[in-house]
Amino acid sequence: MWAGADQTRIADILADVLAQMLLPEFVYVRLFDRHEGPDTEAFRLVAGDGATLKHAIRGSADAWFRHETRLGSHSLTCSIDGRGLSVIALDLGTRGEFGFVFVGSGRPEFPTSAERLLVSVAASQALIAVQQHWLLQEQKDVATRLDGLVAQRSEELETASEALRRSESIMAHAESASLTGSFRWHPVTDTLEWSAQAHRLFGFEADRLITSDDFFDRVDPDDHGQLREAGAKASLDPIDLDLTFTVMPPGQEPRVLRLVAHPGTHVTEQGAYIGTMQDITERVRAESASRVAEARMRELRDELSHANRLATLGQFSAAISHDVRQPLSSVSANAMAGLNWLNASAPNLDSARRALERIVTGVKRAADILDRVKSFSRRNSPCISVDLNDLVSDTVALVDADARRRRILLSTDLAGDLPALQADRVQIQQVLMNLIVNALDAFDESSLDARKVNVPTWLDAEEIGVEVRDTGPGLSAMAIPRLFEAFNTTKAAGLGMGLSICRDIVADHHGRIWTDANEPSGAVFGFSFPTTERVE
Repeated sequence: MWAGADQTRIADILADVLAQMLLPEFVYVRLFDRHEGPDTEAFRLVAGDGATLKHAIRGSADAWFRHETRLGSHSLTCSIDGRGLSVIALDLGTRGEFGFVFVGSGRPEFPTSAERLLVSVAASQALIAVQQHWLLQEQKDVATRLDGLVAQRSEELETASEALRRSESIMAHAESASLTGSFRWHPVTDTLEWSAQAHRLFGFEADRLITSDDFFDRVDPDDHGQLREAGAKASLDPIDLDLTFTVMPPGQEPRVLRLVAHPGTHVTEQGAYIGTMQDITERVRAESASRVAEARMRELRDELSHANRLATLGQFSAAISHDVRQPLSSVSANAMAGLNWLNASAPNLDSARRALERIVTGVKRAADILDRVKSFSRRNSPCISVDLNDLVSDTVALVDADARRRRILLSTDLAGDLPALQADRVQIQQVLMNLIVNALDAFDESSLDARKVNVPTWLDAEEIGVEVRDTGPGLSAMAIPRLFEAFNTTKAAGLGMGLSICRDIVADHHGRIWTDANEPSGAVFGFSFPTTERVE
């Protein structure tokens, strides 16, 4: 009854449960807003002036909550509306960060140990619901922020690309105007003849006679070496020159110039070089901005991919907790048994040893579960050798408890002798996890008796692949063409990014992803990679 509830609904449910089970004089539940907005309150009163009594209860609760030593669960006596009532007060969260519960009764024995337990259990269930609500809201906030950043960076990339296109157009026009920023250089006499625009590029007066020393005085010292080396070669043999360097005119920003020159072909130009110098500063800046924008887009996709993995894990937190609790319960039971064997009047060492061995097995099982969760939740990893069958087994193990909870038979059909892939294991597991989760979700709206999901691996002459086959309601013909587009979803609460991320990850690994109808019902999603090259 808690699943999917917002804070108002959670507070009302908790207040109703405590009021019905404890029959107190009052129940007061307060839940805090995750963004420090207005608190959510729920009152249940047996009798009395509602407004006056609520004010008195709220004041007593505030006084208790502000007390430095109040953390945890407390029993206290409060004078509320002229009556002395026994009260049980309980924090929601380790430090009350999610809110608190305040229950009062006129019975002198209140609260009994059973009533304490009931309050604690109900509050724990409500706390889990609040935490899940906060987590869902945080995931939605992250997705919204990432969407905004993606849109902003896309606009920046388009702006940078447009600036680059403008710069290239300007450069093309400048190249067609051969006298713009033009010059003539005589290697034998080392004399320079410049146009007015060439003077302006370097910050010289238009009528000044330019020497080689003047030229190098305005060039960035880091570029002297390449220019002198090219000049020395051009003095010996006619060659084409194409150089990029930085000039630093006095009182102006440095400029990046491209120098293009060819040996003169006219009789009057024998031994001279004719060329142009073009200001490409904006082009260089645009290219740099474009590289930065593209790098940021890749970072955003990685962040969104990681958020998607965390959101997927969030859906299975209860099932994972259940899987870990089982081996830990076994460890506890075997530890008690071992102590009993050792504390007996005639210690049974063989039985104690077997109990210890069972403890080791239980701890290893719990550690394996946690290792799988840790591996799936971390950020992208380098390309490594990946056993596709092991990856399928690990992923199925992560979601098997949730499948059983939904009464879905989740199975594998692993091909033998599969070659290893060189791939990012975390990313490939994310793709498979998304497809399995989607297959399980397909049964939420289905009343079919056959509730099965099978995950086979396969190998042929050219590809190695894996599929996720379900017997659910299948996909409509209209939905299939846009399935892998960003922000397209068939789920009421979906963000529409899961399959888009899967498509990009598979494409980055030189693979392909597809969907098809399953027979006699359901859908098939699969992805594969070529066996003739590295997948990286």
